[in-house]
Amino acid sequence: MRRRVAVAAAIMVVLASREAGTEPLHLKTPSSVQTDGGTTLRLPPGYFLEEPVWHDLDEEMKRLQEREVRLDAENKSLRSSAKEISFGWYVLGAAVVAGFAAGYLYGK
Repeated sequence: MRRRVAVAAAIMVVLASREAGTEPLHLKTPSSVQTDGGTTLRLPPGYFLEEPVWHDLDEEMKRLQEREVRLDAENKSLRSSAKEISFGWYVLGAAVVAGFAAGYLYGK
């Protein structure tokens, strides 16, 4: 029974640490970190991500930027082609006038 509790606790710790690893580390004050090679790094206040999380976010940002650029280009093209098709108002106006004329002539 003790072994099951220990295994369940270990699984909970692994799952909790995996979820916590996907969130950025938020340093509210300047900090310093010493690397395994002995180099000391000074970190400003801010958010810091692990490499895989940063890579995923970077890829998503690039994908969204490409979509936005493509959408802007498509909108610009659509607007310019819509300006060229101004005869639609003339057709609509002519249909209304023809309708009134036909109603007046056949309504008598």
